[in-house]
Order: sequence, then structure tokens, then C-alpha cells
Amino acid sequence: MQLHCEHCFTPYKVPDKGSPSVGCPYCGYVNEAKSSSKETGPDQSKTMLNFLEGELQGEISEVKRLIAGKLPLLEPGHEIFVEILEGQRKGHRFAVRKPKISLGRKGSDIQMSDPEVSRRHCVIAAFRTTLILRDLGSSNGTMVNRFLVKEAILKPTDRIRIGETVLMVSLRKII
Repeated sequence: MQLHCEHCFTPYKVPDKGSPSVGCPYCGYVNEAKSSSKETGPDQSKTMLNFLEGELQGEISEVKRLIAGKLPLLEPGHEIFVEILEGQRKGHRFAVRKPKISLGRKGSDIQMSDPEVSRRHCVIAAFRTTLILRDLGSSNGTMVNRFLVKEAILKPTDRIRIGETVLMVSLRKII
């Protein structure tokens, strides 16, 4: 059986006769296993995102409305473009052609040697032409335009700070 982590969107397999709750091998979030034996996506009856500070439990954030029950999907003919503006890897650029990328010190799609960056710091997922950033419970947090966030809808001009590294992320057409 395959699950998709409700926290970091990572797909992973679990034994059909597994325990009722299984931890994600990437972020450690405990996802509830489904009783059905067919492959499933995120459980639409549960919230996929943590409430932002200050939200009331009855409110639904813009991020939650945008991705409710959906899995990351990169618009055909596009790629996620990451440019490092400040930090040890300043000037490095990455063009990634998959719907979800992870950033961190180890075991990530884009690895940073910055000691202020957690091993599994954050993920950026594409939902067609929209990019969503989600902090994975990092020690020092993730900032978008100088605001500490757990999750955010990204715009092309947003400056993302993880540790001492500042980067910009955008979607662009493959040339």
C-alpha cells in the first residue's frame, strides 16, 4: 500500500498488514494508514496543513483551500527554478523538473552546508502554476520576506531565508 505524507507530501510504501499509524520516512510525521488496500492520496477528511499562528480553528487558510486533497503536480513544460542569493552557495542556480523539492543539510534535493539549516528543513511543492512552501519543523524556522512561516504561497519575488541562506524560487517554462 502506498501513502502520501499529509505533512511533506512524500509518497512511501507501507506493508499491507502494517500498524494503524506509520511514520513518514522523510519527515517522521505519523500518518494514519488507510484500511483500503488500493493506493490513496492525502486523507481529505483531515487538514493537511498546520494552522498558522492567530488563525481560529474554524477558519480555512488560503493555502488549505488551494491544495485541499490535491497532490503536488508540476505544470507540463515547466520547472522549479531556485537561485541562491546569499550564503555559502551564493550564485548557485538549480532547475528542477519534479513537483516537489526538499531543502536541507542532508538527504535533500538541494543540500546546504549552512549549519543553521536543519537536516530536513523545508519542502517546496508545485500545484500546477502555484508554489507552496512548507517548513518541516526546522530548528531555526523558515522566513519568507522577513516573516517566519510554517507554510506560504510563493510569488516570484519572494525572498526565502533558511538559516543564513537566502534564495528565490519561481516556476519557469522549459526552453
